[in-house]
Amino acid sequence: MKKKHLAITLSKLSPHPQTNVNLEQYSTHGDLASEWLFKIAESFDFEGSRIVDLGSGNGILGIGAYYAGASQIILVEAAEDAHQVAVANTHSLEYSERFILYNKKLVDVDLDWSEIDLIITNPPWGYQTEKSDRIFIELGMENNVPEIHILHSDKAEHIGKIAKKYGYESEALMDGEFILPRTYSHHSKKSSSTRYRAWRLTKSE
Repeated sequence: MKKKHLAITLSKLSPHPQTNVNLEQYSTHGDLASEWLFKIAESFDFEGSRIVDLGSGNGILGIGAYYAGASQIILVEAAEDAHQVAVANTHSLEYSERFILYNKKLVDVDLDWSEIDLIITNPPWGYQTEKSDRIFIELGMENNVPEIHILHSDKAEHIGKIAKKYGYESEALMDGEFILPRTYSHHSKKSSSTRYRAWRLTKSE
């Protein structure tokens, strides 16, 4: 599937309900998800791989990995409403048995991490609750997952420092604008944007 077609396909998914500002729930748009996944695929072979999406929302990134050829995609989402949207989105796919969905907090997830090839996550950026992004960043490194991809603020200098602590190399894959539609009561504009950076973390040899 071409990048443009993937973006269109992902944009047609039922969207993230975005009901909890404290969890910093924002939708990852189809164009961004497609661009990011194609960038990851420049150095990572999705075909036959096992992927975990932490804080998976409506499942958009995991479903993108499905179209890229991943053989098993594990979606982990704490919010019940978002989890149910992901269930509906994945059940509509031809090979929905490739998915395992957990409606759990990350601290409650028990996986055999030795079988996971890649983690992808667009975590809360810690604007509402300080350091709420840490478990999303560190969980894969604590379990020696070989490759981890994180979408975060372009000001998040701590990602490289945390990666070094766990013996991982860090690389900025791409930068851009993350669109924030007017979703919560404190939003005064119809839409705004913030700068993001996509990071690739790999275990040092």
